Amino acid sequence: MSNLFNKDVGGRQFNFQPYNIGNEVGYHVDVKDTDGNRYEFRMVRPEDKNWQLRGENLPAWLLDLENEMIKSINEHE
Repeated sequence: MSNLFNKDVGGRQFNFQPYNIGNEVGYHVDVKDTDGNRYEFRMVRPEDKNWQLRGENLPAWLLDLENEMIKSINEHE
């Protein structure tokens, strides 16, 4: 898995930090909204499956960027 990287997605700066815990491989991701509120969640790739966003109480604008985040991760790797 690649190193930490930052990427502009949907006009916001996302920070991707890789992790590997047991069989779970993914990225811890954080981003701020326009008001400065920070959101943290995970992008996880279960074995033999596609990347998935996992988090709680995330705003709709962030969920709408899931496919763009997946594309950013795939380009980075």
